[in-house]
Amino acid sequence: MSHELLAFPNHQFRVNDLIPLTLMSNLLNKGHRLFVDNFYTTPGMVAFLLENDTCLVGTVRFNRKNFPSDLAAADTARGESIFAVSDGVLAVKYRAVQDKSNKKPKVVYMLSTDHANMVAAAPKKDKDGNTVLKPTCVLDYNRCMGGVDLNDQQLESILAIRKSYKWHKKLFFRFMLQCLLSAHKLYKIYGGTNE
Repeated sequence: MSHELLAFPNHQFRVNDLIPLTLMSNLLNKGHRLFVDNFYTTPGMVAFLLENDTCLVGTVRFNRKNFPSDLAAADTARGESIFAVSDGVLAVKYRAVQDKSNKKPKVVYMLSTDHANMVAAAPKKDKDGNTVLKPTCVLDYNRCMGGVDLNDQQLESILAIRKSYKWHKKLFFRFMLQCLLSAHKLYKIYGGTNE
């Protein structure tokens, strides 16, 4: 990718924005959808991709620059969604029905240029057997990002990487674990057993 993205006059990019933009450089203006997590999602990148006919769906940190502060500060009950739409970008605040992590509310913030402010029934039900309603962008994100998150979850259960390791050792062990996991999956696909 050339450096014209860095000099794009109407947008300011962080270094992290350049990773997905570099990977998407040959796919811009073709109507593709990009799913990213909160490490890469920024309102500036969303606006740039929207101008280049590429949709983005991603979780976002509520304290990002130019994220709607009134949406971030709004109170939400369990299972409730709040939406804000501006210039073709949908901002969503959704509080999950079940708060699994440390008994704190699980709140998800998202940006999407491919969804409307609608909710739909999730495949799971709550503890009382009622249908759980989630924003369509959350359902779509969970469906499309599932493989990446599942892979990370499987590697996280193996405690081989320590915080005290230097970056090059962490990188080596990450690649080694990824290769072993991929080899195991291929083994199972071609008739291997879990024994």
